Amino acid sequence: MTTLIIGIDVSQARNDVGALTETGEVVDRHRQFVNDRIGFEEFTEWAAEVLAAGEYDRVQIGGEATGLHWFHTFWQLQELDELGGLSPEIYLMNAHGVAHFKKALRQRDKTDAKDAHAIAENMRFGPLPHPLKLDARYLALQRLTRYRFYLVHSLAREKVYAAQVVLVLKINTYQAGEPFSDPFAKSGQWALTTYATADELAACDINALARALRQVSHNTLADPWSKAAELQQVAARAYPLPVELIKPVNQILASLLAHIKFLEDQLAAFDQQIETLAKDLPGYDLLTSIPGIGRVYAAGLLAEIQDVQRFMTDAKGQPRTTHQGQSALAKFAGLWWPRIESGKLKGESRRMAKTGNRYLRYYLVQGANGVRLNAPEYRAFYQRKHQEAVRFKHRRALVLTARKLIRLVFALLQKNETYQLPGGATGN
Repeated sequence: MTTLIIGIDVSQARNDVGALTETGEVVDRHRQFVNDRIGFEEFTEWAAEVLAAGEYDRVQIGGEATGLHWFHTFWQLQELDELGGLSPEIYLMNAHGVAHFKKALRQRDKTDAKDAHAIAENMRFGPLPHPLKLDARYLALQRLTRYRFYLVHSLAREKVYAAQVVLVLKINTYQAGEPFSDPFAKSGQWALTTYATADELAACDINALARALRQVSHNTLADPWSKAAELQQVAARAYPLPVELIKPVNQILASLLAHIKFLEDQLAAFDQQIETLAKDLPGYDLLTSIPGIGRVYAAGLLAEIQDVQRFMTDAKGQPRTTHQGQSALAKFAGLWWPRIESGKLKGESRRMAKTGNRYLRYYLVQGANGVRLNAPEYRAFYQRKHQEAVRFKHRRALVLTARKLIRLVFALLQKNETYQLPGGATGN
């Protein structure tokens, strides 16, 4: 079998292309095609001519997964019925893997032409990832769940900045648990924005403060007078703020709180859209049957895993066992720990790879946190790993619980079964 290997270095403006044979011979000089519809048509015409001239019976095309500039080119490649009479095998290479491969090559210039040939060389030597298959059923859901990932991290970043900078300046004694478990609760936000300084808050009428807290919280505070007293005590212990800082700190705080509110509203709206889009997809009801896996996290998992059967064959098309399929999914998520061995020496400390799909890893870890709170088996596993860990106990135990959760998620999707509690009852 004679194979043509085409490497594409994708950028916003153009696609740089290099072509090699399976023995490493350069097939054609470096080519450039504009990264648009017309440029893609020119690329396919060129590739068809090269295939016809060389009498190849197999063609592999690969590029790096950098940003989203690759998407349109590779979506169009996937939509091709054939290329020069052949069905192209399409691969999306991990950018970190390609970068490490380049270091193994002899020193060379860093140019787009060289990068295209390096991608082709990387494909020639392997190992190849799974052939790229973009499933249109999941593309919209994946865009939404990945944007939700971005929103969550933006919200967390804003809250961290507000807590560590602005709140420390305005009332340095105001923190989680004093007086509210959530420093960004509505009652706390009202008090922080209504009173310009800690001294004003400490000196206000406690009865008026208590009535206001009760109204703002919609009567959810068990004892607003006690909470008002705690709030004034916190304010009384705080350092006074220099007069010059009072106005700018309050302006920044108001802006941050408004942005936090906006992000929270956006998150709620997208969660609703995600649930609506995911409910009819195959496998969604299976994942939501797991205790602690909410509808949004189930959608996030499904958007990245899609058809679990694709993990049951390796890059060469050979079938895998169920255990191998689960391990392939774990590597896809970056939840695995590469072994370190040399001769008789074995590394005792193994770092998690984290080179896989960060979105899938996020939804697995967040889902595992819910599962360990709701499923006795996972609660016991988490507690055991928590006790075994020396450092970062919660983080280590949670990641290991997420790795265990992969086996359950894989099994349910593969067998098309809902979660069964001990004793045979369903999870919902």
